[in-house]
Amino acid sequence: MATSINADEQHQVLDVGDIARYGEHEGVIARISGERHVLVVAGCGQIGGLRRSDLTRVGGDMQIGDWVLVQGNCLQSNCVDYSVLDNQLGLIVDDYPEMEGDASQSGPDFLVFVQGEGQAYSCLTSQLTRVSRAEALA
Repeated sequence: MATSINADEQHQVLDVGDIARYGEHEGVIARISGERHVLVVAGCGQIGGLRRSDLTRVGGDMQIGDWVLVQGNCLQSNCVDYSVLDNQLGLIVDDYPEMEGDASQSGPDFLVFVQGEGQAYSCLTSQLTRVSRAEALA
């Protein structure tokens, strides 16, 4: 199930390896089995049987290393040409610093390596839908 950045935290994709928070505990998602998650917290051990709604991903929905589907008109990183991408699978490899001032004048948010195209594209967050690693590699 793909989830857009505009969805609320309850619907963010959580993947094995993500840093997440459960109440005051922060740890790494070590296992997902159906609807249950196991969080490993340093100095505290393992907290199992957590529902997705119990957890909040640390750092937001889009981060370097996340798998995404890319939709829309994106700038190729190696030239000034744009390509129209239609739900192409990609991996976020870098993020661009936020620009000060008018949001309508800001540039792209992420550099995404699109697997099927074999190259990187500069993309806006609104052009990306995060998917789980399992979905991406299926």
